[in-house]
Formats: sequence, C-alpha cells, structure tokens
Amino acid sequence: MSKQTFSAKIDLQKLEGSQVLKGKKGEDLLVIDIKQAGLFMGQKGCYLDLVCFYDAETTDQYNNNGAIAKSKAKDSQEKTLYVGNLKNMARQQNTPITDSINSGKEINEMPF
Repeated sequence: MSKQTFSAKIDLQKLEGSQVLKGKKGEDLLVIDIKQAGLFMGQKGCYLDLVCFYDAETTDQYNNNGAIAKSKAKDSQEKTLYVGNLKNMARQQNTPITDSINSGKEINEMPF
C-alpha cells in the first residue's frame, strides 16, 4: 500500500471538562480538566487516546473521508464521542473533474 497523507481537525471543546476563558490580556484560553476529559499524563506529555474511522469510498459535504472519536473500553456503555474529521489529502489532489450537467459523469475529453 502506498503512503497516504491525511489532514485532521479535532474540536477540543467537545471534551468533558473543557472551557474557554479570557486571559489577563483578553486572549482566549482553552482549559481542560485532565481527569474529566479522559486525558492521561505520560513521561513526555499529556495524551488522549483516539480512534480513526476511514472510508475511501465516501466523502461528506466538506470532502472528509473519515471521523475521529475518543477511544473507550470495549465493554463501555458510554456513547461514542466524535471529536473530529479526517480528509485524505492525496484524494483531494487527484479528484477527477466531473460534469454536473451529465449527472456527475467523469469528463474524459475536452469539448474543444
């Protein structure tokens, strides 16, 4: 399988215990309660376990090909928390040109 590049966006405000506060100079600060959000401290940083779902055959209205969710235990009854999206960047660059008049059929020849 060839190498693929993905772009990902995660909404940290979806995590429990997160809130945006104003700093002393009026700047926005994101504060996240580590335990409440399900984060954990490691030797080199603060981490969040995530799982990614990718479907090469499907894209949404924003050209995303996948979703990112917070990991949970296999036997957990908690609802899946989707925190972001994946976009296959190689697919975006190689998307064929389609003709909307011909109901999305790929254009193989130029009309001139």
